[in-house]
Amino acid sequence: MSVRHPTRRQVLAGLTGALGIASTQAPKVFATEIGTKRSLAAIAAEKGIKFGASFAVHELNGPRGHDYVQMYLRDARLLTSELGFKLATLRPTADKIDFYDADRLIEFAEKHAMQVRGHTLIWNDALPDWIKQASAADCRELLQSHIETVVTRYSNRVAYWDVVNEPIGPWDNNPGNLRGGPFYAAFGEGYIKRAFDVARRFAPAAMLVLNEAQTETHDDNGATFRDSLLGLLKRLKSEGAPIDAVASKAISGSAHRTTSRPLRASCQRLPIWDMRSTSPNSTSTTPALAARSPNVTPRSLHSTNPISPRS
Repeated sequence: MSVRHPTRRQVLAGLTGALGIASTQAPKVFATEIGTKRSLAAIAAEKGIKFGASFAVHELNGPRGHDYVQMYLRDARLLTSELGFKLATLRPTADKIDFYDADRLIEFAEKHAMQVRGHTLIWNDALPDWIKQASAADCRELLQSHIETVVTRYSNRVAYWDVVNEPIGPWDNNPGNLRGGPFYAAFGEGYIKRAFDVARRFAPAAMLVLNEAQTETHDDNGATFRDSLLGLLKRLKSEGAPIDAVASKAISGSAHRTTSRPLRASCQRLPIWDMRSTSPNSTSTTPALAARSPNVTPRSLHSTNPISPRS
């Protein structure tokens, strides 16, 4: 059976969808459809998009817990963990690992036939104090053991892993504009590839994601983040890092002007890689940064910001 290679237009269309870029028609859709009987999940599905949102487990016990649940059941088909998979939650102390919130998220998702995006395995921010004070040797051991422990526990129950979150931080003045922190101090830039290598070993079927913010603003800050992220991605792929997708999240309520146009322009500068291969020279038969497995759609409009019912 012959394989149909996508056109450049199709590749870029798939790429922007994989990055979570809303089309210029999105405001019209939200303005006309919210408040009707049609759910956001149904509206998105008509356009080949799987819609989801960040899920805060602690809201289940809040005064509006029932409303919170009903909103997700109506409008979401994907759940991103808000705090449950972050190191500060999972490992509050060096001798304790707490899966309570993560387990509740997984159980809720499975009960309602939703997919899960685990956010995040490794981040140089939002860490407990004991990790900030750990030695480089301890951080190297932690990166390996933490990813193995978490990914193995939820084997085949998490469709997507944000393996590394927000690696760019120009304010730290590191080469490549990389964010500093314990894992960067322990490995240098190599912590990113190392994290993806370990995650791939223990989650061979999951989509492995590099997640970044501040790429969406139409200003010098956005340009710096986009250029730095693209440079990092090219280096990682040349080293054979098993990255399946790049996620670009927009922060709602930003004072900066946001638009998908700079991201679309940046996408045109990407080589057309087959993200399922570790070779940077392989010919792509699927949209770059698209899904690796049949149960994950290449186009996912997925908010990483929590949505809470208003009182």
